[in-house]
Amino acid sequence: AYENLIHGGAFAVILDSITGVLALIKASKENKIILTKELNIKYLKPIKPGDHIVAKSFIEKIKNQDIYVEGEIFNKNQPNRIIAKVKAVMVKMENKKFE
Repeated sequence: AYENLIHGGAFAVILDSITGVLALIKASKENKIILTKELNIKYLKPIKPGDHIVAKSFIEKIKNQDIYVEGEIFNKNQPNRIIAKVKAVMVKMENKKFE
């Protein structure tokens, strides 16, 4: 195992969360929810336990019910050291219960 590295799945959760929350803020103005439609992650650098990271996202565009969001995780102490990038598509849906 890789005892001195953080597993990429942890970054996937963070990237899905930051892109999803940003899209949800936008969709909630229309009383809609969002679901992840696509999540494309590029892992660029490893990170070790104890390193401090920062995650950010922005809306690239909105087309019909799709919200295109991009984001990245970088090392707080080395802002130019991007650890992972994401391109996500979130789809707006009516705010109703799913069964």
